Amino acid sequence: MGAGTKCPGGGIKIAVGIDNGDGTETADDGILQPGEIDQTSYLCATGPKRAFVSSTATDGNMGGLAGADARCQALANAASLPGVYKAWLSDSHASPQTRFTHSTLPYIRVDGSQIAADWAGLVGSPHTGGISADELGNYLPLISIWTGTNDDGSAGNTCNDWATNSAAFIGTFGGSTNSTSWSNLGTHPCNFGTNMYCFEQ
Repeated sequence: MGAGTKCPGGGIKIAVGIDNGDGTETADDGILQPGEIDQTSYLCATGPKRAFVSSTATDGNMGGLAGADARCQALANAASLPGVYKAWLSDSHASPQTRFTHSTLPYIRVDGSQIAADWAGLVGSPHTGGISADELGNYLPLISIWTGTNDDGSAGNTCNDWATNSAAFIGTFGGSTNSTSWSNLGTHPCNFGTNMYCFEQ
């Protein structure tokens, strides 16, 4: 359940007790009632979620979503960014809508600039600001970014699930400095080399 005012940025409320009927509750009914709760604690979200543009470019053959996620994580690790990172990419089976954590905290660039107030703001284009800095905080001018994803986080064109660099296939791209069309600005043939977005989970 939600942590409410105990965790303003969101979190989890953890109730511990024994289903023994304390406090005139019903024992052994499989439900921990208020009188049976012996301890309550809160696991609060720790802070904003970072997002960056990869400093390196790739064509559409990334080894699928797993390969793209590994690229993001390697860049984050090399830049000493904590956390788990995934590529803002979709394939025919999954998209950021289904495979990302939907944060209740702000999304920020690694230079501290806010992109969106939360997940709803992230997919509710336009943003507060573009995702235009790489993992080291270096500003990048407007470049196209592989996404395979519409602005709302659903799947677009995916270069045969990011397994081909053939010009016969296409992939959706977005614009890094755009607050609108940041994820879906158009399509490129999959032999095109460009960057991708990486998001902390």
